Amino acid sequence: MNSPFGKPVKAITIREVAEAAGVSVGTVSRVLNAPSSVRPATLQKVRAVVERMGFQPDPRAQNMRRRTTMAVGFIVNDITNPLHATLFRAAEAELGPQGFTLHLVNTGGEAAREAAAIDLVQRGRVDGLIMTINSERDPECRNRLASLAVPGVLLDREALDNIDAVMTDHALGMRQAVDYLIGLGHRRIALITAGTDLAPGRERKRGFVAAFAGRGLPCPDELIRA
Repeated sequence: MNSPFGKPVKAITIREVAEAAGVSVGTVSRVLNAPSSVRPATLQKVRAVVERMGFQPDPRAQNMRRRTTMAVGFIVNDITNPLHATLFRAAEAELGPQGFTLHLVNTGGEAAREAAAIDLVQRGRVDGLIMTINSERDPECRNRLASLAVPGVLLDREALDNIDAVMTDHALGMRQAVDYLIGLGHRRIALITAGTDLAPGRERKRGFVAAFAGRGLPCPDELIRA
């Protein structure tokens, strides 16, 4: 801990709090971690001493007792994608007030880096993973995901048996957009989208084709770039 002038300040220990409050170290620990197990008078006294002395519990020690890290890994395949920034902020807004921190990892969309990132984040001990990966069908990456030791959520990617996924209905959105253009009289409509090796690309192409089929029109396959 540093003072406003940059000089180190000795941190208050739990033992010093216990001595000042006239209780045991165990009692102070219960006040901090299991207050319902402490008598109201003792609870009030110890909390007053904690506040007066400015004692800050060590979050690492608390997490070890709780068997949790209060951290969540957030793996993205492209940190420059504005959508990923929006998703990160939304996750942070939800998890932050609950005491969690987010660890951001950018993989650049490379399968080997994504597999390594999953290993790295797990070794760093997190309570869960949120992932938007670029190699959902890569065998190595899928093996890592299948053996995930913590809860995980895939963003806009195909779900696996042990991992939930939050999906956008790309097919419906694409079908509605193309149907609107067809309704205006357009027929030569092009599709430029992500590759079909990713769920969003596959679903957008499916919606594109379905829109023409629904109107009984031939699909301009030569104008699809996916």
